[in-house]
Amino acid sequence: MNWYDTVAVTRPKFARATLGERLALAGFTALALPVGIVVGGLTLAPPSLSILQEQDGSHLGLSLGTGWGFGGDSTQMVYYPDVRVQVDVGYYLERDRRIIAHAAVLKDLRLASLHSRDFFWFAMAGGVGVASDLHRYQPYAEGWIGVLNPMGIRYAPLFPMHNFGMRARVGYDVTREGVWYELSVGATSTFGF
Repeated sequence: MNWYDTVAVTRPKFARATLGERLALAGFTALALPVGIVVGGLTLAPPSLSILQEQDGSHLGLSLGTGWGFGGDSTQMVYYPDVRVQVDVGYYLERDRRIIAHAAVLKDLRLASLHSRDFFWFAMAGGVGVASDLHRYQPYAEGWIGVLNPMGIRYAPLFPMHNFGMRARVGYDVTREGVWYELSVGATSTFGF
């Protein structure tokens, strides 16, 4: 080897990995990449299981929800927004128009801390929103009760803010002139601004 042979001199150590090391790295990547994508996706838009009761019967559904929080003391590392806008898209089995989108403005009320550092709170929320299956637009009132964590926790499963609990909606179908009800169990996420 000559002193001017830069390829041999600067060859990285990992380029001489054994077959076992290469297989271990490939196996780790093959497992960690899909798991990371799924966990990241569920953290950004967590699922909820719903039962929707309309005039024509009840429908089981699965929705993914996320939102945006406004206000709060964002100068603090850990904080709660004053108001949040939640958006979710649900898929309901055995319904003519199976996809329904919901958008609501909610106000949270923290009731009691469940953690010594205030990372988890028992809370409730209320607000109003509109639902649409792109055929009808339906106003509704929403209430939620459960556990929430604040914004600012730099740990992947708890970033952004999450609400875990039970949600109830009561809406009015203007077109069919009927009331509908929805009960959900699950989670939503909220990003801060």
